Amino acid sequence: MKRLMILAAMVFAALGLAGVATADIQNTIDFSSPYAAGNINTQQGWLNSGGYDVNVALVSNFAAASGYGFGDQALQISNSKTSGSFGDQTYAPLLGTGAAAGTALQHFNASFSIGTTQSTPQAGLSISVSPDNGQGARMSYLRFDDQTNGVHVYFDQAKGATFVESDIATLTRGAAHTVAFSIDLTAATNHQVTITIDGKVAAVGSTWASYYQKTEHNPLSPVRTMLFRAGGTAAPSLAGQGYLIDILTYSSS
Repeated sequence: MKRLMILAAMVFAALGLAGVATADIQNTIDFSSPYAAGNINTQQGWLNSGGYDVNVALVSNFAAASGYGFGDQALQISNSKTSGSFGDQTYAPLLGTGAAAGTALQHFNASFSIGTTQSTPQAGLSISVSPDNGQGARMSYLRFDDQTNGVHVYFDQAKGATFVESDIATLTRGAAHTVAFSIDLTAATNHQVTITIDGKVAAVGSTWASYYQKTEHNPLSPVRTMLFRAGGTAAPSLAGQGYLIDILTYSSS
């Protein structure tokens, strides 16, 4: 009996350790000190090894941002340089390996504020933002395209091996907008993502989990960071302009 009790205790402990999952929260990033003006690469855990136009910039340099409510510095990003790659794009600091949504944890939330650097259209301006594993395995996707009547926000959801894209919002210039992802990776919701913009639900749809399972037969990849990507057609004239991003936070639970 004593031996069985010891064995049961060992099994319970093993299961307990295996099931331990600690929520991880990235404190709000406002790009103030110790961030320094210049390329974001290597600053406070950020990566931008491909040399894309992604920099910590003084908000006061952009007249359009005077009413955004940002601090003294924000992240400036454009698609003046683009590529089809993923590993050398811009990644926020990684959450801990033991606290990544998609492992023992099943939820990932992220939010950020975004505004244009100019009050007039910037032809060809387009960047995407995605919850990611830190290596380009995106779990959702928003693209911000600057057009004549405002910044259009496109949401892509996976339906097996195909993607469905929707134009879910048009953001006005001259104001900062708060955008949020809420991802639920439990079976009950079929890997659902909810997008809110300025506090209102803009879209509800599927994550990209089914794409990986259908096309690559891969298990669910943990979500550990946010990817800010410059792909598609480059717009070289936009160097040093584009969007400002601030008040970034993300967590898993």
